[in-house]
Amino acid sequence: MNKQMNRRDFLLAASAGALGTLAVGCTIGATEPTVVVPATNTPAETVAMAGPTTPPTKVAQASPPPAQAVEPRLDRVLKNGVLRVGVDLTFPPLQFRDPSTNEPKGLMPEIDALMAQDLGVKLEYVEMPFGELIAGLLADKFDWIGIAFTTTPERAKQVLFIDEPTFFEDSVLLLRKGFTVDKLEDLNKPEVTFSNMSGSAQDASARLMFPNATFKPLNWPETVLEVAAGRSDACLIAIWNAAAYLHENPGTVDIWPGGSLFSDVNTFFVPLGDYRTKEWMGTWFRYYAAHGWQQNRFKYWIGELPGVRAIQEAWGK
Repeated sequence: MNKQMNRRDFLLAASAGALGTLAVGCTIGATEPTVVVPATNTPAETVAMAGPTTPPTKVAQASPPPAQAVEPRLDRVLKNGVLRVGVDLTFPPLQFRDPSTNEPKGLMPEIDALMAQDLGVKLEYVEMPFGELIAGLLADKFDWIGIAFTTTPERAKQVLFIDEPTFFEDSVLLLRKGFTVDKLEDLNKPEVTFSNMSGSAQDASARLMFPNATFKPLNWPETVLEVAAGRSDACLIAIWNAAAYLHENPGTVDIWPGGSLFSDVNTFFVPLGDYRTKEWMGTWFRYYAAHGWQQNRFKYWIGELPGVRAIQEAWGK
């Protein structure tokens, strides 16, 4: 695996606990103590002058915190003895079915199987198209997501992402043949046309990085075919898509040699409000990342991706 990829792999940050301080206040009294002797009898006229007894003012008290809005999925899994994960097994090498055995294979199935093993439960897959997985979780069709998603603010409105990354997804800049770029700033011009994948994180990021360029978002694989045909100058796409295209169409486009322009965080998520399950999953990922298991398995599976070697060579790795 290239050094740049190693630097991006699973940047771990140790969190430090905060020490609370206890402030103790004290009051200094007079040097001569005053002794108050309570009266044994209350004169009737004193009571009359005081008027009717006023009931004490009620002090508003803070309401207790609301109970968790959803049942912790972790508790349900442990109670049922089964972990049902929602997956789309059509993204090799991350998650796919082995053609020879039809069994789930890849980095994500390895993670799911190890989670189930650590929980002491049986693992079941609930397959559906990628675009329906969030809706499937909210509709309670499975216990939690079984593959990593790119974390975005829009998705975070619907689900609760865990704080630990599963992996970082590099982005590759592909250029039409003969289109030379000395520095990235050369792309920030109206005469430069990008044909990125419509709605992708790469398209959104390219618009931020090159606001003066012209954008022509397309679907896959037209986004790269436009560059290969010379109708667009560049496209910024995820390493998975770039590698797949380069494997099937070698030499049709050039690869920007400067490395990945940015990396997206990909990780698991749970329903909004399920902080107990979120904490367990975060602990799980921290533990295995600290022991190097995640990084080693990610390097293995990305090495199995056809076409990735051409990208690594172009980046000088």
